[in-house]
Amino acid sequence: MTLVAYTKITSTANSDQLWVRVENAFSDIANRKYFDEIKSRQNQESIKESLCALLVLSELLGRAGIKRSELIFNRSTNGKPCLVNSEIEFSLSHSNGYAAAAICDSSRVGIDIEATEISEEKAKKLAKRFFSEGENKEFETTSESFLKIWTKKEAYAKMHGISLSNLIIAEKKSPLEIRNNAFFEVFSIYGCPMTVCLETPCDISNLGEITI
Repeated sequence: MTLVAYTKITSTANSDQLWVRVENAFSDIANRKYFDEIKSRQNQESIKESLCALLVLSELLGRAGIKRSELIFNRSTNGKPCLVNSEIEFSLSHSNGYAAAAICDSSRVGIDIEATEISEEKAKKLAKRFFSEGENKEFETTSESFLKIWTKKEAYAKMHGISLSNLIIAEKKSPLEIRNNAFFEVFSIYGCPMTVCLETPCDISNLGEITI
């Protein structure tokens, strides 16, 4: 089972109300430390987007029949968000007014959505600097192509719980594509690329848009 969904965040979304909904959904007291990490961020829009991603996750878990009130969030030794009392794997992403989540019960999973505007000139410069040999072959020198490849890179890093910078370094050093053992599904969300990465091929149930 692999479920994926996203939301477009409205400008009227209220952070206080979002916090109430998140804390009601994941009500175990042990989650306070995880939530405090989000509250401590300086960027208020990032906080709002993170809360919306958690609400998308809550919706997916509910549709999968999982009792959310008993779930406890934590971070693994490499910093990857995880659930300490469930075998469900999950991944969250948000970008410029969008939030997304994916869950899977048979594979590690990573998701990334990019709603960033980037010029073709900048895309070419960044691709030359950060893309692997294989990615540069795939790159079509357009901003759309750049963001699509970037979401695949981010989703892979999230699936493995490694930093993007470490992944870039590893792929620059290795003559082989180290992501050959991963499976990707790319969606277009309001014209923005969203990629889901899995260790094993799984049928993805894209539930489409969720209204927060």
